Amino acid sequence: MKVDWEEYADRIHLDDSLYNQDVMQRTRMEEIAKRCEGVVLDVGAGDGFLQHLLKLKGLESLGTEVSDTRIKNARDKYDVQVIRGDINELEIGDDQFDTVVATEVLEHTKNPGQGLKEMCRIAKKKVIFTLPVGEFNDSTHQWKIDGVYIPKTGDDDKQGEGIILIEMEKK
Repeated sequence: MKVDWEEYADRIHLDDSLYNQDVMQRTRMEEIAKRCEGVVLDVGAGDGFLQHLLKLKGLESLGTEVSDTRIKNARDKYDVQVIRGDINELEIGDDQFDTVVATEVLEHTKNPGQGLKEMCRIAKKKVIFTLPVGEFNDSTHQWKIDGVYIPKTGDDDKQGEGIILIEMEKK
């Protein structure tokens, strides 16, 4: 499926207008920002809102984005650094960023595993990604994601806290 990302950027705004109105989306971005450390790469940076939060936290970041419209929006609105880049083919060396983030990006790709592989290659310390769960009315999603958190039972310290089961169904 070929997506017109410029048309999508004109239609869907990923800035204060979304995050100040939608509590779930705002909470998601704030939770991600809390978990970031060091120098951060925001893959699929959208209009730069996460980078704005990272800047407020005192962290340095670089964003990548496939849409020239979004790159301009991020630079103009939040004064953040964003370059053109696709999650599946990032022209960035190995172990270059302490934290690599992709928030609501992988479901838009034909091969989410390739995108995750790229993120892991570039990360020095950690990778953070989010996926939308359930049916979304968005024609750019190539995957429907479902999942469940299964908490540990008993007091066995070897079990960790629980398990996250993720199901990805092609659309």
